Amino acid sequence: MEAAEAAIAASKVLVAQLEIPLATVECAAATASKHGVPFILDPAPARALSDELLGMVDVLKPNETEAEILTGTKVVDGASAKVAAALAGGKDMREAPLFANKVAALSVTQMGAQSSMPTLAEVEAFGG
Repeated sequence: MEAAEAAIAASKVLVAQLEIPLATVECAAATASKHGVPFILDPAPARALSDELLGMVDVLKPNETEAEILTGTKVVDGASAKVAAALAGGKDMREAPLFANKVAALSVTQMGAQSSMPTLAEVEAFGG
């Protein structure tokens, strides 16, 4: 992580997940925080996380199962879903959820998981 500090400092956003050592995630979060880079954490596979780490997370993007494990509360809707791509594309924290909602709305119009993901042009052309 120390060797990657310059790359992290020059980034618009940093995304990590829990399939790498937790100490690496914590170091990445601290480095991003030090340089004012938004830190997005995909908590997969879900596990207990320290308040210190969670305090450095700008966006936590669990799936339904991970959210339930992390919070102890069963997830009943996707209202809290956000798309990291919106933040990396320069959208602010108010625009990102709208972008995510457009992606979700378009994705349910087609069959399949990956094949239903809309292109950026489709999302930008979508009204609403």
